[in-house]
Amino acid sequence: MVMHIILSVISKTAHGNFSYTYDNLDRLRTASLPDNRAREGMLYDKLGNLEVLNRRNRVV
Repeated sequence: MVMHIILSVISKTAHGNFSYTYDNLDRLRTASLPDNRAREGMLYDKLGNLEVLNRRNRVV
């Protein structure tokens, strides 16, 4: 199954504009600050459970 990102949200913070993207099942896929100062990516299993959390290119 292929997931397509269908929503992008930007919120203003004291550190800059945080950007969020969600897939077509409304699951958070990425969160980042400009210039990739902070970047997170999420992957989910077939049941929708968080399987991988990647922070600044480091898997947690």
